[in-house]
Amino acid sequence: MAEVVFSSEDITVLGGKSRRDVEVTIGSEVVRGSRIYVGDGRPSDVTISQEVLIFDLYINLLASSDEYLYLYQYINSDGVNQWIRILRLVPNTFLITVKDLEFVSGQATYSLPIINVVSLSQAGNITAQNFNVQHTVLNDKPVASSITNGDLSIINSITILPITVNAAEFDGTNWASIDGNRDVQFLVTLA
Repeated sequence: MAEVVFSSEDITVLGGKSRRDVEVTIGSEVVRGSRIYVGDGRPSDVTISQEVLIFDLYINLLASSDEYLYLYQYINSDGVNQWIRILRLVPNTFLITVKDLEFVSGQATYSLPIINVVSLSQAGNITAQNFNVQHTVLNDKPVASSITNGDLSIINSITILPITVNAAEFDGTNWASIDGNRDVQFLVTLA
């Protein structure tokens, strides 16, 4: 019970015990995993020669796998120890600056080899609609531009995504189609 230390009409100060005891136990010791394994395939499909501990990591290095360069973690989920896919180490993102892309009457086309964005094992399942392409035409004048992705095609045994850039520049008075060479930056991601 609290003891009244001071009291008036507006305020009351109550005092409590002068000593509080808090007992804390450290708990049981747990061995946590801290190793990173690599192998050719999913971790559930390969043999790991050492004992795998909870929180160990694994990287799939099998290039023909649809989970190539994925990072997995060995965790206990719902009472079952299992490998869980966490993330892809190299995202399907490609950034390039194409130097001196030639514009004729405001139009230029760049042929992007899709292997720069997606692994060979996934290339067969990809269409032009899977690509998100953003661009910037580098210029000393204001530019209005748009892009169009063409259908995937094969040139010299390489699957390419044709990207057509339409651009006009503002000279301070009028808009005119760009003619000549310009540097164009592309950021390509796979949806």
